[in-house]
Amino acid sequence: MRCERLEERIAQMCEEREQWKEEVEEERRTREEVEDTIQELRHTLTEKEKAVSTLQRCVDGDAMFCSEAVAGMKSRLSSFLEGINPFADVDAPHPLLSLTFASLSAESGGGEKGGRRAKWKRGGGEKGG
Repeated sequence: MRCERLEERIAQMCEEREQWKEEVEEERRTREEVEDTIQELRHTLTEKEKAVSTLQRCVDGDAMFCSEAVAGMKSRLSSFLEGINPFADVDAPHPLLSLTFASLSAESGGGEKGGRRAKWKRGGGEKGG
């Protein structure tokens, strides 16, 4: 009788051990997924910080830099969009993105005139022609 109870207890403990191992494995997989997500978010944050820095220089009226930056941002954004949707047509971005790039290009004016205009809009410098 006592041996039977011991055998039952041992069997129960083995089952509990297997359940515990499964729970530990699931927690390990979840932790790995979370760590991967954190790495992806850090990368995305770095890219966004670069974009903000670039846009700040454009806002500050650096027209020559702005036109070069817009071209670089188009490239990085296309890569980013391709990462989200590999089937997306990179050469035909979303219409809102096209409008954004068009407005950035218009703001920069492509040269010195746009830089003065951008300064005037911020309240400094002379009004551009």
